[in-house]
Amino acid sequence: MREHHIVFLVFGISVLIALFVPTGVKEASRQTVVVYDAIEELPEGSVVLLGADFDAHNRAEMVPQLEVLVEHLMRRRLRVIAVSMWDQGPMFAERVLRRVGDEHGLEYGIDYVNLGYAAGAQSMVRLLKDDIRAVYKTDFSGNETLNMPVLAGLEGAKDVDLMVDISDNPSGPTTYLEQIQSFHKGFRMVCGLTASAVPPIMPYVESGQIEGYIIGLKGASEYEGLIGVRGLGTIAMTAQSVGQVAILVLILVGNIFFLMERRRRAG
Repeated sequence: MREHHIVFLVFGISVLIALFVPTGVKEASRQTVVVYDAIEELPEGSVVLLGADFDAHNRAEMVPQLEVLVEHLMRRRLRVIAVSMWDQGPMFAERVLRRVGDEHGLEYGIDYVNLGYAAGAQSMVRLLKDDIRAVYKTDFSGNETLNMPVLAGLEGAKDVDLMVDISDNPSGPTTYLEQIQSFHKGFRMVCGLTASAVPPIMPYVESGQIEGYIIGLKGASEYEGLIGVRGLGTIAMTAQSVGQVAILVLILVGNIFFLMERRRRAG
């Protein structure tokens, strides 16, 4: 067996061990706790607008966030209405909503709905603010929304109790803020973000327009710890951490063997 084969083997074994014995992040950040508290404090039956505003190339970061947040929303028996400004977001939302909904014995169209993608970004959200059925006459699966029980008593996005926007781009949350919160100060929002999306969002967090956020896999792992599950975030963070340690150990061992070989040749 050659040296590079040994390296690959050690690294692979380390990551596999981490996958079977996940530990995740021990302590949640303040912002992650804020998101948790915002959802936890909502009364049962409250309406949550869920934004699945990300593309497939960021699914490794965003899907773990989507899974853990949907788990918390459904565990709390909140009405979940999923929308998206990104055309690939709804397919991820559909898988997660259906699976978690089934696990909790919830019924599609009554307890939750995936309305899907709607084009237009700013203009779409402006209309969504006052008339959700004008934007979504049918849901992601083609079902008519007019008499859906999950939308009962809801005119537009301005009427929801909380928005949870999972976005790989700062333009996701800011569009909802500009087109809804600018006109309705009571519109509440928390976010799931990639690390690169955080700096442009910080002014909105500091002003209180966005209450809190979770970041990438680390944020998903922290959140999983808060609700007591071992999901994709915890598994991925553990594998990442163990993999990094394995790399450092291999570098150290490699240097030791290099020095030993050099001394042998010199002696």
